[in-house]
Amino acid sequence: MPIHQDMKEPAYEVSFAGARGRRIEVTAGAASVWKFRFACGSRPVKAGGGLKIFCEVPKFWLGLIPQKDDPDRKWFCRAAGSVPAEIVELAGSYKSLCLAGIRLPEGLSEGQSVEFSFGTPERPAYAIAHAYNRVLVSMMVDYEADGGFTRIWPPLRIDVIPGPAVKAAVVLPSVVRPGQPLVIRARFEDVNSNPVEAAGRPVRLLLEGPGGKQEWRRETGPGGVVAVEGVKVDKPGVYFARAAAAGDEKVAGSSNPMLCADSGEGVFWGDCHCHTGWSDGIGTVEDNLLFARDRAFLDVFGFAEHLAVKDFTTQPVDKGGSDWAYLGPTMAEASNRWNAAGKFVTMLGYEYTPGKTVRDPSGDCCVFSRGGSWSDLPAATELNDLLALSKAAGCLVIPHVGGRTPKWDKVAFAPETTPLVEIASMHGKFEAFAQAGLQQGYKLGFCGMSDGHYGKPGYDCWALHGRIRSLKERNFSVQSAITAFLCRELTREAVFESLRRRRTYATTGERIFLRFEVNGASMGESLVTRERPEIHIRVAGSAPISRIDLIRGGRGVAMWECKGEEEAEIRWVDKAPSPAETYYYARIIQADFANAWSSPVWVAYTGPDPAGPEQESQLPEWNAAPEWPASTGLEVPRDLLALQLEVFERKGIADRFPDLEPVGIFSENRGRFVFYRGYDRETGSRIHCQHYFEFDDDRLLISPGWSPYGQVLY
Repeated sequence: MPIHQDMKEPAYEVSFAGARGRRIEVTAGAASVWKFRFACGSRPVKAGGGLKIFCEVPKFWLGLIPQKDDPDRKWFCRAAGSVPAEIVELAGSYKSLCLAGIRLPEGLSEGQSVEFSFGTPERPAYAIAHAYNRVLVSMMVDYEADGGFTRIWPPLRIDVIPGPAVKAAVVLPSVVRPGQPLVIRARFEDVNSNPVEAAGRPVRLLLEGPGGKQEWRRETGPGGVVAVEGVKVDKPGVYFARAAAAGDEKVAGSSNPMLCADSGEGVFWGDCHCHTGWSDGIGTVEDNLLFARDRAFLDVFGFAEHLAVKDFTTQPVDKGGSDWAYLGPTMAEASNRWNAAGKFVTMLGYEYTPGKTVRDPSGDCCVFSRGGSWSDLPAATELNDLLALSKAAGCLVIPHVGGRTPKWDKVAFAPETTPLVEIASMHGKFEAFAQAGLQQGYKLGFCGMSDGHYGKPGYDCWALHGRIRSLKERNFSVQSAITAFLCRELTREAVFESLRRRRTYATTGERIFLRFEVNGASMGESLVTRERPEIHIRVAGSAPISRIDLIRGGRGVAMWECKGEEEAEIRWVDKAPSPAETYYYARIIQADFANAWSSPVWVAYTGPDPAGPEQESQLPEWNAAPEWPASTGLEVPRDLLALQLEVFERKGIADRFPDLEPVGIFSENRGRFVFYRGYDRETGSRIHCQHYFEFDDDRLLISPGWSPYGQVLY
């Protein structure tokens, strides 16, 4: 008989917002006090031993900086129980998975307990805004007071579930031919934009456009999703759809625009830069694939996991290392299994992340293969070596603003290997980064990817990845970006070719329809012409369009105020073109703050009367005034101004961002917010702030520049 048969096992639990036990459900975004309780079993904890509370999902506490010194400030923590307990370790960042370390000076005997809590009733903590299951939190015990910790099994489990449905989202294909069958997809969402999982809810769908109206009634299926297949439209033009809960028309939402046209390329939407719980993200490989296809309704999805993660710090290693020997083939197998030409295309890649030993100019880049074999992807420690190997392998390398930012003037990017730059992600909008590369002479098209870590590829709405540096608490970021692939067909080969040929454009998450041509040349192309450049821009917005900017080289050459129309078509001739080869691209600004950027067209003008240097220098810089948005002319209520001050004081940043000037109240998919302009006292730089005042958990978005389109690289 085992000697430990009669030993009493320790008891442990977590509680939050009325839920209590070893496994609990909490609602996304809920406010309460987190409590973790450990009661000693037969095995005592010696004097000087202690506990560790270890969260196995890196992003779960992102933004949380616990503190034990001031109960009147946010995220106050305490340890108390039937014996003395002192906190000796607290998470310092989202990659510090040990939420808390607790020392027990007198130890712990059978029946005695200790409780760790963070948040107070007056200053509550919050559940993550992202619905997610299987958040595992382990209790680890140092029984012998020798620094050796024993993990108690099984771990605690926290399932974060969506709240009630308050809105709907509808997705249409962006381009269809007359008479071509199409699918309308819709989902219900909670206030945090999580798809609501309840099935069986009746929904009314309406499609409207030049061909008249069509209407259906359906019940939602798994994931709160409804699909109407075999729909056809015959008359060319722009169509929109709307979905509403039957019996509750307030729970509703509209679609992206859909163009019915006799000719032209298809527009397919994708997100090819996503991370999983294997490294410093959330969710399994299969979780991410499922969300991409069946919740975000993407056409294209790609993994770009960190090349190697050791103890949740990214370090480049040989791709054949022990971690990747398992994960690489696993991702390739799943990617190939889910790939379905014409329906859902998967791309295979990884993210190169330089380590501390790699020289300074290197930065984060994503590497993509044309095929589905893991062995096709090269690996190297040095970025320049990786670029050479990628060229030989026929792979693409796409730089982005991540943990580290590549320096365009220090790294030898090759045009055939690096045709694109990630102009937006869940980190923010980075037109300044793209401009730096273009002005360095690189021919770069634009893509938008999420760089998502929350298991929501293509639709990551509330990432805590704000880019303002040295804040003690991370602030929220923009909705994750996506890429429009211009292809004749939806296949892996066609998608890769659209990347290689720069036949893409980027948006900040909304499926804005955009066509951009110069003298008939489309996005990503180059031409030599004696004819004055004629620009053709056609836009159908997912919301009213506020402004269209035309950028030539590093200058703003034209601007059109759209006065709130959802469609715009512009033909404009550049009467004083640049004498040297230069690039043109369009920047779209919607009233809901969504952006789209066309990939550039490069033009070498050889005709008469080119602009002289003095004319060129008189044009405004690409990011110059007038600032957007303009004042709404409506006074922001005093209670909202006072609330903003309270929020800044709670976060301890009121002195850093003084005298913010309110511009007005605006609205986007995520909610309403007050937009402010001001300065960062620490750096002297211009910043803007969006305060989402309808949430309880102090939601701020603080970004560099006075115009929210990536005006400045911070």
